[in-house]
Amino acid sequence: MAIKTLEYESKFFKSRDEFIKKYWKKERLKHVDYLAWKFRSPSSELIDGLILAIDDDKVIGQYGYIPVEIVMDGITYPSQWACDAMVDLEYRGKGVANQINHHAFGKKPITLGSDPSHAATKSYQKTGAHFMEGPWKVSYMKNLYELARIKKKEKPFMKWIPNPFYYFDYFLSILKPPQFEIITPEEYATLYHASKSPHFIYNKLTSDFLEWRFNSFKHYYSGVTAYKHPNGDYYCGFLSKSVYYICDYQAKTHQGLLAIIQHIFKTHTFKAVDMIRLMMNISKRPDWMRFRGFIPFRTVTNIVYFTEDQKILDSMKEKRFYYGYLDSDENI
Repeated sequence: MAIKTLEYESKFFKSRDEFIKKYWKKERLKHVDYLAWKFRSPSSELIDGLILAIDDDKVIGQYGYIPVEIVMDGITYPSQWACDAMVDLEYRGKGVANQINHHAFGKKPITLGSDPSHAATKSYQKTGAHFMEGPWKVSYMKNLYELARIKKKEKPFMKWIPNPFYYFDYFLSILKPPQFEIITPEEYATLYHASKSPHFIYNKLTSDFLEWRFNSFKHYYSGVTAYKHPNGDYYCGFLSKSVYYICDYQAKTHQGLLAIIQHIFKTHTFKAVDMIRLMMNISKRPDWMRFRGFIPFRTVTNIVYFTEDQKILDSMKEKRFYYGYLDSDENI
């Protein structure tokens, strides 16, 4: 029987569950209420943003697509972010990923993704996808253990090797706490949209999007809180386990960014936050941060995009994508 690609339906729950257990450890990916929320579907019976590859009623692959709107040159385009992609080992190299992509790419004028794996990059290239630069990822860690854990080389004694700057910012948050105040998602969206320059492509924060990303959802997601400083600096983020994600921020100076860090320590107990993650939408690697205890990634985030509209394709050339943890599914 030929392999079919179609949207998730509840009748495929058992087969997909068996497929998921083979390749993912995240328990939430098995739960249809979570999937419907993540892919912004009104129903858990039929999830339009979750594409399955089926061989004789057996799920052998899937791709997820989160619907969004992006803004480019003042024009809004319906789009979708690709995520949660996997093809069964027995079916790899047989064009299944390409088949799913072609099914999904027709749903929206623009399909986007970030930092695809080597195998996914090859698959995207076969479908005519293009690539552009996004932000630099940066981590700020309490001790050497957190850095080593990312590289899977952690040792128990590393917990006792602190990042002195991390502790310095904590004590500053006590001695001279930054004066940020909570603002509404709508106020944050106004600040966000007003700050974007024309050379950026960026996600449009619609009312539906704000309701989805800023509100909590059951036990899966705690929601996002936004803050603003009297000098106009702002940020939004949330704590997940021991990691605080700065989803987006605007700081006029380096000191402004440090004030945001210190405010996070003021808002959450120091013991609760082992790491802070953020993205910097700048053209050059922020090497100055290494001398202040931060760890910038060595390579820039790679944004992949696909469109069959030549006018859109021409407009996207020579631009950068303004990308942050509000756009990424990494933390949901």
